Amino acid sequence: RKVSEAQAESQKAAERKAQEESKAQEKKIAQSQAEEEKNQKEKEAAQTRIEENIKSYMQKEPSMSYTDALAKAWEDNPDLMDAYDAEEGF
Repeated sequence: RKVSEAQAESQKAAERKAQEESKAQEKKIAQSQAEEEKNQKEKEAAQTRIEENIKSYMQKEPSMSYTDALAKAWEDNPDLMDAYDAEEGF
């Protein structure tokens, strides 16, 4: 009888440990998803600001091509380029 009680306690302890590990894993997944969402928003913000700059450059200089305006936007905003590149893994 003592053996079966010890086995039951051991099983309960193992189940508690498994539940704790599962909760910890769920927390890590949630944190990872939140980080990904934050990074995506930052990337989208960088893209939006660059697009706004491109539009502005092309309005000021109608002969400027999109490619030239994009190059100028990146050149004038290295912080946005760094943020974008970091998100893309460059």
